[in-house]
Amino acid sequence: MQQSRVISAQRSCAVVCIIAKLEVVYLNIIRSEVLPVFPNKKIQSLVGSKIQVEMKGNNHILEGILSSADEYLNIHLIDTVEVEDEKRIKSLGSVVLRGNNIILVNPL
Repeated sequence: MQQSRVISAQRSCAVVCIIAKLEVVYLNIIRSEVLPVFPNKKIQSLVGSKIQVEMKGNNHILEGILSSADEYLNIHLIDTVEVEDEKRIKSLGSVVLRGNNIILVNPL
């Protein structure tokens, strides 16, 4: 009888210790500063460099030099080409892309 009380007490202590450790981890997560990543700043840092843009729809992928971007992530590409299966299909020249139609921006 006494041995079962000891085992029960040990289990209770183990559970309390685990809960206490989880609370400490949770508090540390809450206290840590989470810095949001704003895509606008990242896109602005790519101005002047060659990027690849995946568009909604028929799996259109465009490559070009990023000329400018605004707060809605509308972007202006120059020397733009349409790419399919890693082959250049069509030269488009200067293109303005609406931000809500962009799926992915990949620096090259």
